[in-house]
Amino acid sequence: MSGTMADLKRMLAAGPPAGLHLLLGDDELARDEACRLIEKAVLEAEGGGDRMVVYGDEAEPDEIAVAAGTGSLFGFRRLVMVRRFDAMPAAAQERLLPVLTDLPAGVTVVLLAKSLDKRMKAAKALLAAARVWEFSLPQPAQLPAWVAQRAAELGVRLQGDAARTLIDMVGTSPLALQTELEKLALYAAGRPVTAEAVRDAASVAIPHAAELAVFQMAEAVAEGRTKEALSILRDLLAVGEYPLVILSLIGRQYRLILTACGLPAGASPAALARALGIPQAPARRVAAQARALGAEGAALGLRRVLEADMAIKKGLEPRLVLETLVVALSAMNKHAMGKY
Repeated sequence: MSGTMADLKRMLAAGPPAGLHLLLGDDELARDEACRLIEKAVLEAEGGGDRMVVYGDEAEPDEIAVAAGTGSLFGFRRLVMVRRFDAMPAAAQERLLPVLTDLPAGVTVVLLAKSLDKRMKAAKALLAAARVWEFSLPQPAQLPAWVAQRAAELGVRLQGDAARTLIDMVGTSPLALQTELEKLALYAAGRPVTAEAVRDAASVAIPHAAELAVFQMAEAVAEGRTKEALSILRDLLAVGEYPLVILSLIGRQYRLILTACGLPAGASPAALARALGIPQAPARRVAAQARALGAEGAALGLRRVLEADMAIKKGLEPRLVLETLVVALSAMNKHAMGKY
């Protein structure tokens, strides 16, 4: 049986869901929202419950089977969420069928995937056993209305061609559009938003601004300026930037630094820019950071970023993980540069 977001909300209004749920479709934003609704219903129900989050391309089938097959340890319910389930090998999916198709009482399992190969044994069995919720991307002609509805839910009053202007600037990804609408809600502060206001807010609303802010934060970290780095991080989180996006851009910065460590000393700004794939001005700053940290320091920084990524994916509080990472990297870099 399949259903829409409206169907899911009606089901959850009747009580916490149990059993197996498949969240499918190429609308990642809607899938994540549906997952959060199920999570809230399970964990906030009377008696509470516990939660486990794993990733299909990282977790072992036995880890998922034990979690789904043993029930809750700390409450009446247990929630197991498997993200990127479609990245799990077919053989591993099949190994999970005995558990997933016969879950104990009080256990809710949510599998998130863009799609499942309906020719495969596991997909056929799971589609037959689960409640299936499908979320497709809005068609281009539907996007302005979709943006207007999302804006209204956030208290943003779009006027005139504001919705179309935002789409033209941001693109058609619902996830990106939602992020920028959340930023516009802060920017507008209750005022009506016209197309001109969208363009005026471009410096804080378009994705490139986040990249610039993260670059500035990474630069502050690389130079040991902890207070400034934390301030930028908190600003990014306050305007709704996704923690894993921030983390990925920090990782990108350290990969650039590590790449710069392997370039010939004295390379021209133009050569640096070509090698790193970024403009000359930031390329010069990356080269300076590379000289200060060295390959060993850059590699260690990148390992710290990967550890933070794993911590967030295992369910630790993203803000705390990011702040801890920024402080640790900044302290390490401050020491490396001889700043005390």
